[in-house]
Amino acid sequence: MSTVQTLEVPGYQVVQFLGSGARSTIWQVKDKSGQLFALKRVVKRHSSDDKFIRQAINEYEVGSDLDHDSIRHIYQLSRVKRWLAVREVHILM
Repeated sequence: MSTVQTLEVPGYQVVQFLGSGARSTIWQVKDKSGQLFALKRVVKRHSSDDKFIRQAINEYEVGSDLDHDSIRHIYQLSRVKRWLAVREVHILM
């Protein structure tokens, strides 16, 4: 069984897996111009994981309004749906 983690994100090239914790994984991604970003991915695996999806959405809503050199900038939130339900969210930082 392989332990290598992979991810595909439309519009971005995944560079490498950076780490995980609290039901999320962090990836380094690159856009078409070559600019590097961190991408936080939160996946709903069980109905009890709804709280982690909500926390990620709250993180985006609060963090995207902040603009300071000492705080990471949050650029975008993407919701990935399957069968009309949000199954994962991606936060581009």
